[in-house]
Amino acid sequence: RVAGEGDGASCDENDKGVLRGLNEQDLAGTFVCGPDGTIDYINPKLAKMFGYGVEETLGRNFMDCVSADTREEVRAAFQHLTDGRVHSEEISARVIRKDGGTANVVAQWSTAFRNGKPVIIGVALDMSALNEARESLAASEGLYGALVAALSEGVLMIDADGRVVTCNEAAARTLGYTQDEIRSRNSYDPSWNMVHEDLTPLRMEEHPSAIALRAGRRVNDMTMGIRRRDGELRWVNINAQPLFDKGEAKPRAAVVSFFDVTVHKQDQDRLMQVNHALAVLSRANETVVRSSNEHDLLDEMCRVLTATGYRLAWIGLQTARPEGVVRPVAAAGGAITVSGEADKGGGTIGRDAGIDADAVLASGKPQIVSDLTPQTAVKGERSVAPESGARIVLPLRGRTEPLGVLVLYADRPDAFGADEERLLVQLAENLAYGIGSLRERAKIEDSEKRLRGSMEAAVQAVASTLEMRDPYTAGHQRDVARLA
Repeated sequence: RVAGEGDGASCDENDKGVLRGLNEQDLAGTFVCGPDGTIDYINPKLAKMFGYGVEETLGRNFMDCVSADTREEVRAAFQHLTDGRVHSEEISARVIRKDGGTANVVAQWSTAFRNGKPVIIGVALDMSALNEARESLAASEGLYGALVAALSEGVLMIDADGRVVTCNEAAARTLGYTQDEIRSRNSYDPSWNMVHEDLTPLRMEEHPSAIALRAGRRVNDMTMGIRRRDGELRWVNINAQPLFDKGEAKPRAAVVSFFDVTVHKQDQDRLMQVNHALAVLSRANETVVRSSNEHDLLDEMCRVLTATGYRLAWIGLQTARPEGVVRPVAAAGGAITVSGEADKGGGTIGRDAGIDADAVLASGKPQIVSDLTPQTAVKGERSVAPESGARIVLPLRGRTEPLGVLVLYADRPDAFGADEERLLVQLAENLAYGIGSLRERAKIEDSEKRLRGSMEAAVQAVASTLEMRDPYTAGHQRDVARLA
């Protein structure tokens, strides 16, 4: 405190020593000036801020050290103190150093009395380094924000509770929501309908951000599916990095980055489907070539198709009566009742069971259900087929007439892409050709059998005629033939 004469206050030598120590510290500048702004006292720290020695500043008006751009603001604040409108005032100003440079200071001024006269006392802090740090931080944050905004990769900042704090435009674009809508959501909320690559649901605790926040470890290159607002399934490759405060074992936040790999995933799935279909076609063609009769061909074909990955396969052939009825004659992989013959026993699969075989055979084009539901699944007479996944019905057409249908079921939706469909159509054509060939062979063998019987009957008639002319050799030709 500054003691005034006659005010009942005084300082002993110990107090003066304490005050001197406070004034001459190297953290903050202190000063005393008169009502006209003349500096009566300044400590070494404040003189250093101005770039002067202590003696150089005494007697100068402090307003001479204030830069022009802040001078009027400082003058107004100083006036408020001297005319008694305020007792204390905080002001920020830019001061001019002796070398012509500037320094940013913040000062706290108060009015007091010295020897019965009003004076202004103040404490000032050099804010230049702090302001530079703030500007540098703001610039860094601006640069960081610009970089994150410019990334084609989606970036989310997740707080300790799993809620999205920041979201860039790429993330919003991929997820199909606005940035504001995403910021208010939980990153592993079940409403995102997230799935693994095999389409099984992704549990909350399996989400990369949940692992990063709860286990405190990084998650790299996890592929998962997520439903956009419009219901479209998008595939993303996702990474999650936990963030820790110094000395803390539990993460305070996590940074999640991801990029859209839907096209790559679709291409990969398509390639796998084509490779699978090629393998199926190869084995099916072997079956067509090696089978010696129609029954074995159909049974073995169904077994081959289910052994190579299809959930259920069955073959239905058209019956002679009533026309248009397709009856399963071979099946593998599921509960389809078969008779073994097109015209006898077994269950029938008709339009009322969800498969329009007539339309398939009439158009010659496959019928595909990409996502089976209980309403589209087959429940025909004594037959039960899968209620999920996908189904394709392929026509089997002979040279002149329709033969029947080949029906395949897959475990997952959208399993029958365009490339796989094309190869399966070729498989069905080869199977129909095999059925036709075996039927033609059976007809030829039957004709040969009848022709052989006719020839044997003719020879027998000739032999009988000859024997009638020579009773002595009667039966000789038959005996020779039997021995032969």
